[in-house]
Parts: sequence; C-alpha cells; structure tokens
Amino acid sequence: MPGLREWGSGLETLTECYFKYVERYVVEAGRTFQRPRKIHHPTVSESSYPYDIDLIAANPAKRKVMLISCSEKWGKTLEETEREFKHYEIFVRNSEGLGFGDSITIGRRIACVGISEAKKRRFSEKGIEILEADFMVEKLLKLLRKQKVKKRKGVHREPLLWLLQTLDNMGKIRD
Repeated sequence: MPGLREWGSGLETLTECYFKYVERYVVEAGRTFQRPRKIHHPTVSESSYPYDIDLIAANPAKRKVMLISCSEKWGKTLEETEREFKHYEIFVRNSEGLGFGDSITIGRRIACVGISEAKKRRFSEKGIEILEADFMVEKLLKLLRKQKVKKRKGVHREPLLWLLQTLDNMGKIRD
C-alpha cells in the first residue's frame, strides 16, 4: 500500500506535467532549493521541510517564477500559506538563494485535489491561485487530443501523459 509520500508525488507529477506542457514552464522540485541552514540533513525519507514549496517553475521569456505548493486537501490557514510563500519569495530573490532579484514576477499557486469555494475565494483575494487536479487533467487531455488530431505520435512521453493518452484512446475517460 503506498504511503503519503507516493500520493504526494502523484499530485506533484501531475502539477509538473501541467506546468511543463500547458503553461510552458521549466519545473524543478522545490526541495532542491531548500536552505541549508534550515535543514541540516535533507533525505528522501524526510517528510517535513520548514517551508513546503514542492515545485518551482520558471518561464524566462515571461520573466516569471511560479512557486507551487501541493497538497491533496489544503488544511493550512491563509496566514500560514502566505508566510510559507513569503519565505520562499525572499529566497528566490535573495543573492544567498536563487538570486533573481527584483527583475522577475513571482506567482503563487496551490495544487490540490479539493478545496472549499470559500477558501478558494479568500486565497485568490490574496493573489494565491488554486489549481485543482481535475482542472489540470482536463487541460492535459485537451493538449493530448490536439496532438492526436495533428497526428503527432510520441510528442510527450512523460509516464503520466502516456497513461492519460492510453486511457483516452481506450475510451476509459469520459468528457
């Protein structure tokens, strides 16, 4: 039976595919950029980081960096979420971190399976966009179907995209 880390990895993989292929960003796992002074021994089995940004996506053409936090059900308060993003924004701009400075725009997104409409509204008022799993799957399916119409085979060979394409071809996914 898969543990929570594997479930979280699935949502991260879906979000990564969405940003790579739908929004055209270069995506990197957030733990790659953890600050050494906050974490002394990061390991794969370690499940709690001081700031839980799972993915960092960059689009150099748009001069934009997207900070993405993934969780099946978003249980954090707005204040906790803002604090988490603020620490990472400092890290992305700071010369001790990624060193982008003020020359870029930083976006904040939460990827989740479900969230209440009231919470979604409060977060969006503070500039934190919500990406729900079903929305990302719909967009990826639309992209795959567009590629199929153009008769492009093997254009995307990410395991998740291959699975979606195969299920769609088998008629297992309904609109």
